[in-house]
Amino acid sequence: MPSEEQKTKMTKERREFKSPYREDVIGKNEDKITIDWKKIAEMERTAREGTYSATLLYGTYDHLIDLGILSVDPKEGYHLVGSSVLINPRSRGLTPLYFTRKEDAEAFKGAMYGGALYRIDILELSS
Repeated sequence: MPSEEQKTKMTKERREFKSPYREDVIGKNEDKITIDWKKIAEMERTAREGTYSATLLYGTYDHLIDLGILSVDPKEGYHLVGSSVLINPRSRGLTPLYFTRKEDAEAFKGAMYGGALYRIDILELSS
């Protein structure tokens, strides 16, 4: 049976655990963070639940949340809407994510839905 010190250490490690993510999708141009949305769109298309590809996708989304590129708060960002349906990326398949910068929403829209035969709008919900 673990001691209290070991339990505390294990709890701290679990809280600080960071899922693996694709470092090659994130760049820095001068003082601005850049994202390769084409690579992320490809990850979206090929990820399969319960596999490492899904873990990597969700870890990448978590890291983008940490960087302030994506948000879980709809009031902080931009929404992609197609046929009246929210089509933003989702973390862990459930939680909708919102783009904090319009240029990222536009880039993801082009990468993920560039060939769509229906209209996709980018909307901003401000508080």
